[in-house]
Amino acid sequence: MDNYLFKFFEKEEYIDEFRQGRIRLMSAYHYATLEQAAGLYNNRYDVTEGKTFIYNNTLAERKTIKFGNGIEIELGNGIRNIVVNSGNPNQQIKLSCYYTIDKSDVPDGKFKTILSAMEDSLGEYYIFFTDPAKFANKIEDCMNKLKKENKVIDFSLNRVTYYDADNFNGFSNPFKKPDGLSWQREYRLAVNTVDMQDPFYIDIGNISEITIWGKFEDLKQGYIVDNSNIFIPNYEL
Repeated sequence: MDNYLFKFFEKEEYIDEFRQGRIRLMSAYHYATLEQAAGLYNNRYDVTEGKTFIYNNTLAERKTIKFGNGIEIELGNGIRNIVVNSGNPNQQIKLSCYYTIDKSDVPDGKFKTILSAMEDSLGEYYIFFTDPAKFANKIEDCMNKLKKENKVIDFSLNRVTYYDADNFNGFSNPFKKPDGLSWQREYRLAVNTVDMQDPFYIDIGNISEITIWGKFEDLKQGYIVDNSNIFIPNYEL
């Protein structure tokens, strides 16, 4: 294994539900609205969440932005640093977030250095996926079933890429985030749903056999051993 997948929780009570396969997703619109007042890089906040238009050059003339749902926004000249969320379509995009560490990120084999940069934002508990490919397969099977039931339009499970926040122009999406958040090393499930209601739950079946969990403080003491396996003290099955 050359990369490692984690999910973090603030409360222990959420862990059992997740390992039973019941996954809670909230909309991109929800997160963007919740975080709007907090600032772009305060903690894990990202006001660009979801399908968003970003413009970082001073407008020489008026500009009209047209979103996929037909909404048009006209902006006057002389404006710089625009962040415009696209409204309702973001309510249909539901998110579940995970975090990745590559073997190359920990040349000394120890997780402590890289995880210390995250610890104020991720919660007190972790889940580690011992078989990320099987987890992804379970997600895919569930999504295909929900598509047949007309509850899901499409979905994607992928890494987030991080752009230069001072110079990026164009549309962002759930897999593009500002580089000030690159420490998150995020891996996401984004689901385009038929229903806009929050939260959106999926059930992928029990995943306790491919996950272990414990306290974040113990995870920081973890390290890579032979054959790219890892050791974490005091984990729970």
